[in-house]
Formats: sequence, structure tokens, C-alpha cells
Amino acid sequence: TGHWQIALDDSTEFQARVLIPAVGQLSVPARPRIPGLDDFTGALFHSAKWNGDFDLTDKRVGVIGTGASAIQFVPEVARRAALVSVFQRHAPYVFPKYDRPFPAWERKLFRKLPWLPRAHRAIQWFSHEARGFVLLRARWLVKSYEWRYRFILWRRIRDRALREQLWPDHPLGCKRILFSNNYLQSISRDNVSIVTAPIERVTPTGIRTGDGVEHAFDAIILGTGFRATEFLAGIDVRGRKGVHLADRWRDGAHAYLGVAVPDFPNLFLLYGPNTNLGHNSIIFMIERQIDYVMGAIRRLVEHPRELIEIDPDVERRYNEAIQASLTDSIWVSGCDNWYKDDKGRIVNN
Repeated sequence: TGHWQIALDDSTEFQARVLIPAVGQLSVPARPRIPGLDDFTGALFHSAKWNGDFDLTDKRVGVIGTGASAIQFVPEVARRAALVSVFQRHAPYVFPKYDRPFPAWERKLFRKLPWLPRAHRAIQWFSHEARGFVLLRARWLVKSYEWRYRFILWRRIRDRALREQLWPDHPLGCKRILFSNNYLQSISRDNVSIVTAPIERVTPTGIRTGDGVEHAFDAIILGTGFRATEFLAGIDVRGRKGVHLADRWRDGAHAYLGVAVPDFPNLFLLYGPNTNLGHNSIIFMIERQIDYVMGAIRRLVEHPRELIEIDPDVERRYNEAIQASLTDSIWVSGCDNWYKDDKGRIVNN
């Protein structure tokens, strides 16, 4: 019929000419495969499914993970909990977040000179794009950023042993670069500790590490990120002649411009495969994708009987070029990251 049939899990059904899955790359929580996780008798929850009913005040809290999720909630938890133990496999690079309030005089100037905020934004954009050039084309420049981070640690962490724990074991950019103004300070608090011994198992009362130490907790928070490489996880998408999108992506997700997939007419992804960034604004990227989708929708409005579908050869050549361009990037420099699927193919960035 030239329409998508959309069935919800409560048996409600809809029809639509255009389908735009906009569920993002970071929407399905990743639960770690740790023995005994279900045996814990305290409060256990993932940061993406926060248990707002559990009061963390004066509690002993274990945090598994040190990625982008953990650096956001650890400082807040540390202010309320009696004890916070952060279980760290790989220390992240955490740079200052250059966030500041714009004073009244500056906002007034922005209103009077409309080109000024645009210039301010352009400077921000190009400075971040320069970092992208380093990650993708000039890996030899990465060392200068690493030395800068060593200086940041030296300034903010006075304890030498803790500084060593917080020094990353991978090249900058291989894993996601993080930005925070309070994570490193929170790690220095008396009630916070970094645990680098590997987790052996979760017990009914806490976490046992490989060095034989039992860590007792009232709550364990999983800051273990998302199943980022499983695009549209949990949604069964069937295209032309009943082909399953999951089957099409069995060897790794791919799409033209991260938006269009052959045999799935009038389907347009947002934040799809290979559209994520390690250096600049994903909002900017999504805005560009929306421009593409709106152009397609305008065409469909003008031609009610048409379908829009990407040519398979165009999509194949595009993705071959993307994968070839990533072979020298910092993201394939030997560390584990969530940009790659289980076959080692970069499907996110």
C-alpha cells in the first residue's frame, strides 16, 4: 500500500507514509555480565533507569563504570552518600567543561550585534572540528592533548597514588573523551575511592574483587552505558518483501548518511549508523539529518504516489568509503570502545 504498518506492544496499530525512528544510539541500557548480579539484596539499578525512591543519603554505594554516565552522577551521589566506591577498569580522560553564564552586558551585546553570537558559535565549532582532524587524520598530535591532561591531573589531584589510578591506559580519543567540572574534585573527597582490582562477582551484600576483598554496599549503581551498536534494538522493522532490518544489519549497521537503508522506502533514521562524533556537537549532526529528511518529506507531499528509497549501490559505495576513512582513526588504535561492534567494525562514529 506504500504505507508503514506500526504495531505497538499493546496491540494498537497505526499507518504512516513515512517512518522516522529517532530512538538514538544511547537508549537501551547495557547490563554487565558479572556473576551474581541478581544475588545482591540491596538496591541495584542502572543509571538510565534511576531508582528515585531509594534515598542515597548516608548509604554505602558501589558504582560500576567510569564513562560518560558515571561522571555525571558520581559527584551528586558523593555529596549525599556516606561512602562511594567507583569500580574502574579504564580511567577516562576528563577535561574541563567550558560552561559559563553569559553576563547581562554580553547578552545585550549579542542582541545589538546579531552577527556576534553566530561568530561565537562558529569559533566553538571550528575549534572542535580541529580536534576531529587530530582524531581522524593527525594521530601524532594526540600526545600534546595527553600532556595537557597530565597537567590537569597534577593541578586537581594532589595525591600522587590517586593521580596514577586516574591516568588512562589508552591513547586520548580511543574511548570517549569526557567533560566535567566536578568529577575529578569528587574523586578527591574523603568518602570516595577508586577501586581498580577487577570485579570477581557480586555477592548478596556487595562486590568481591579479584584481590579477595569484600566491599559491602547498600546500593550498586550500574554506570555501564548502552547497547550502542544495536540500532533500533527491541523494534522489529520489516521492509520491502518482508526483509528484516536486523538481518540486513547482521554484519554491522549501515545506512546512507546514517539515514537511509535499501529496501526500506520512506524510512529515515535519525542519529543512525556512523553519525556519532568524538569531537563536536551531535545536535549539529542531527540538524543536518533533519534537513535531509524534511527535503524528502517535501518531495513526498508534492508527489503523493511516490516512494523514496536509497539506491543499493550508492549506499554500498558510501559505506565502503566511510569504513576506509576510519582505518587510520584513533578509534581503531587498540582499545575497547562502544564505537565498534563485536566484529571490530566501527558502526557509531
